[in-house]
Amino acid sequence: MAHWVRKFIFAKSQWARIYPENHFKGILIFLLIFGFSIFLVSYTLTRELKTYYTSFSSSLVLDRHGKEIVIKPNSRGYYMRPLASSPPRFHELLLRKEDRLFYWHPGINPSRLARDVLYFLRNGNLQGSSTITQQLVKILLGNENKRTLKNKVTETLYTFALELIHSKKEIFAMYINTAYFGNQAQGLEEAAQFYFGLPAAALSDAQIVALLAALNNPSGREPGSSRNKRFISSLAASLRIFLSEEEKNSLQKKNNFIHTPRKTETAFELASFEPRYLASSLTIDQGLTESLRKILKANLDSLAIEGAQNGAIAVLTLPKNEVLAIVGSPSPFRVGPGYQINMAIQPRPIGSTIKPFIYLQAFEKGTRPYTMIEDQEYKYTIGTGFNFYPKNFDGKYRGTVTLHEALSNSLNVPSVKVLEYVGLSEFYKFLSQKLGFQSVQPLESYELGIALG
Repeated sequence: MAHWVRKFIFAKSQWARIYPENHFKGILIFLLIFGFSIFLVSYTLTRELKTYYTSFSSSLVLDRHGKEIVIKPNSRGYYMRPLASSPPRFHELLLRKEDRLFYWHPGINPSRLARDVLYFLRNGNLQGSSTITQQLVKILLGNENKRTLKNKVTETLYTFALELIHSKKEIFAMYINTAYFGNQAQGLEEAAQFYFGLPAAALSDAQIVALLAALNNPSGREPGSSRNKRFISSLAASLRIFLSEEEKNSLQKKNNFIHTPRKTETAFELASFEPRYLASSLTIDQGLTESLRKILKANLDSLAIEGAQNGAIAVLTLPKNEVLAIVGSPSPFRVGPGYQINMAIQPRPIGSTIKPFIYLQAFEKGTRPYTMIEDQEYKYTIGTGFNFYPKNFDGKYRGTVTLHEALSNSLNVPSVKVLEYVGLSEFYKFLSQKLGFQSVQPLESYELGIALG
């Protein structure tokens, strides 16, 4: 023991003689500068990757209760819903398939790298044997279909930088949110909802295998395709997963793949507005909107014999002027004349739509639904100097009727008489100041004829 102590003291004294103290400081400073430079470069590279990653998230448009109306495509034209962490079972099976040593290597698997180099030297092209971190870098840089040696070297630098700055948990979460599963479904959560109508945490082993089968060829082996079905059994075996015949058969049935729509019917009307109005959360009540759409469709079906094919509904809250519902087509996803037109915002003659507002003003002045009015011939002299004789749509007069009967039957003559009672100036003020109504011509030019639309 004493012999080894003497040797150590001698070696230390010799080292101190050969490398003075200032030399030690120089080496230390160099190492610090070198380490800081590596960190700075890595931080810069990962910040660039983070910018790309942020652009992958899709924007969601929600109604006033937080219900999803539409999911918008991201910068790549795909749809992605980020998950904070991976469901444990998917996490386990993905590692088995793609990167068993994920938690042990520094981003590059040495054995895979050596195999890749030998394959390139022998065949002149690169073999797909990337780690999860490398795959993530490749996706973020948009190099999925650009497999060159130069790109491989560049991706390696980004890979080391990502591993240095971020934890394995963060890297794995970024990967499952950017992996592509076909049909514009990017990320595990969007794929689970699109193909199976389920959150990622609720996927069965069979469904997970179907998604994993799509990873290496998402465009040709997406869940539900014949190539995906043929690959499932062999993949399940390699992952040491037992799938019953019932589970295998369930993946053979096309109707088990939901292909959930990425927008509701409510999104049809919203698309007519400028993008700046489509914030993440709207005043729209989607449940109310779709209930009104059903009512509109039912009424149009009952009026089909009379030629009615389309209609529109708008519901606003006063005095806030919030739009609660807007329906511009009874069946916006239906192909046919007029169904793809948002009639709620199409300029057209106001017609009999004006009548309820006239009666509303009359009710505010004291009339009631049971107030009696004469439906008979009246003569009015208008600004042109001609006489105006209002007529009902069928040319008939009904004598004494209630306001309820007059409005329910959209009678023209009583509407003009009610407007005369309300007063043109008061009604003009109501339209322009309270409703914000904008007419094609000055309101004063319409006179009593405004009651006929």
